[in-house]
Amino acid sequence: IGLDCSGLVIRILENFVDAKNIFRQGINKTNADTLTSKSLCREIKSVAQMAPGDMIRFKQGRHVALIVGVSSEIITYIHSSSSLTFEPGVHLGKIRILEKSKGLENQEFLEKTKTGGNFGRKYYQISSGDGVFRLK
Repeated sequence: IGLDCSGLVIRILENFVDAKNIFRQGINKTNADTLTSKSLCREIKSVAQMAPGDMIRFKQGRHVALIVGVSSEIITYIHSSSSLTFEPGVHLGKIRILEKSKGLENQEFLEKTKTGGNFGRKYYQISSGDGVFRLK
């Protein structure tokens, strides 16, 4: 039995926040779109403001990853995917920081898609509502 992306993120966040107060409809009804919704989150616009615990919304809210580390050169995130990425299941992805004052769309995603393409270029589209979000 696998763990989907939103299940992974909520299980990790439960260790740091009171999920029952945030997700009043219950975590069983939570998905990537709900996790990153404007009613629960605020958007983080620049890499300089990103921190562990922030969520990256992909595929118009159909996929989510959790930032677990931010250094001066790399953002590390964790997510679970059975079909989007070259590496299946729960795994880490990395983004090379090119310009801290800009958003993820201006950075270099190092993860590959299942077919070998660039994961970020294919699935991270700010014009479709994707972005980085922090729980309020």
